[in-house]
Order: sequence, then structure tokens, then C-alpha cells
Amino acid sequence: MYLKPILQAKGTSEQADEVMSKTIMDVQNQICRSDFALHSAKLSTYFIGCLIKKWAVAQKTTVSVVEYETVAPFLDAPTTSVEDDFIREERAALVRQALETLGDRCKSLLTMFGKSFKMEEIATEMGYANVQTAKNQVAICRDRVREILRGKI
Repeated sequence: MYLKPILQAKGTSEQADEVMSKTIMDVQNQICRSDFALHSAKLSTYFIGCLIKKWAVAQKTTVSVVEYETVAPFLDAPTTSVEDDFIREERAALVRQALETLGDRCKSLLTMFGKSFKMEEIATEMGYANVQTAKNQVAICRDRVREILRGKI
């Protein structure tokens, strides 16, 4: 189970064994911290993520090509911990779930707002009378998302 992701990323079983003990110690240290929380990930998923990230970081200088799909999610922010990566991913998933509960207009509006459309463009695209109406609707939709997420994040 723990060897498979590294083998899929063109690693060897020896490389997996090498980072396994380091990963076990790192995960144990993280779990013992009072502020540690998995939120929605399983411990096994967290462990595998830690293992892959530690392997990928160790191999950066010696492996020229790895399977991008397998390792890339763990290389996006090498200065952050795997725990931070999981928390960020979990929060993004919660926000996506919250957006799915909104109506199509709110989803479209927040999508345009999130993509940094100008309020004039949003007002025109959404058929609002003016920019102020667009701003008000953005605020209403953001408040709905916040209400849905209250207590989850």
C-alpha cells in the first residue's frame, strides 16, 4: 500500500524503504502536536502523502523525470508541511461543496469574482442594473458560502 505510489512515480522499493522510517518519525511528531487535526482525511491518506512528498523532495536532485500526476500535487509548495497541504486541500474541497449547494447565479457570480473580473464586467454579464447591484449580490453570495462553512473551517 505504501510502496505503490512511489513505484508509480518511477521510484524504487529501496528509495521507498529509505524514506519510510523518516516519514514514520515525521508523522508521529505531527500527530503528537496538540494542534494536529486531519479534518476529513484518513490517517493512511495523510501518511501516504507525507511519504510521497518526502520521497519526491529527496529525489529532486537525482531523478530527472518522474510521473507528474503522481508527485506534482506534493511539490507545489515545498516550503509548507504536508499537513498544511492537506488542510488547504480539505478547505478547498469544503468550499467547492458549499458552492455546489448554491444556485447557478451565485456560482457564476462568485466564479467571475474569483477570477478577478471587474465589477462592471460582472454587472453586464449577469444583467444587473449597475455596479453597486453586482457588489451587493457578490456580498450576499459570499455570506451564503460563509454561513454554509461556519463551523466546518
